[in-house]
Amino acid sequence: MTKPGIFTVLKQTKDPIVLKELNKYIKFSTQPTEANVAIGFLEQCIDRSEFPKQYWTILRRNRINITRTSLQRLALNEKDTWLSRVYDLDHKRTVAEGILTQLTPSEANEFENYVHQIMAERREKKTLKLRRQLNPIKPRVEFPRNPERYIGRTTRRLSERIREHQPVWLTRGSTRPCSSAVATHLIESNHLINQTESFRPIYRIC
Repeated sequence: MTKPGIFTVLKQTKDPIVLKELNKYIKFSTQPTEANVAIGFLEQCIDRSEFPKQYWTILRRNRINITRTSLQRLALNEKDTWLSRVYDLDHKRTVAEGILTQLTPSEANEFENYVHQIMAERREKKTLKLRRQLNPIKPRVEFPRNPERYIGRTTRRLSERIREHQPVWLTRGSTRPCSSAVATHLIESNHLINQTESFRPIYRIC
């Protein structure tokens, strides 16, 4: 764990306003570190096709097909967001760096070492947190743009194939009783007067 010895000393010797600005310097120094870890993590996600679990939730909620392309698009959008934040945080860190002039050279050097120690700890914690979010399920590459080519093709005519699946009694021209919802509807609507009459479906083969 970090031992903030120098910060404890500064609390006893420096003005509260100086301490407030030093806290800002720590904040704006560690946040870019976490942002850079996130950017590197997202780049690895794109290269390895491994993405955070929440990406699946976002795509399902928006009814978007979950493919590698859609997941990569989310990762790139998040990466762009982090890049814009890094630029702003670096600017704020540069502005806050002026408070170090209020410290002696030895105090400033020890304080910088303290900040670097915090940055290393934040970097490790952020990395572990992001790795825990990875979904072990590999995404599909993409949906086929021409799915018809995956359907079995045949040169035989459809009429010939239909005849092969017709029942034998139908091809002989005979009828069979059929107690179906269709027959019941015909009887109730008076389209089929004789209830003992057999109901025969008619197939039209073109």
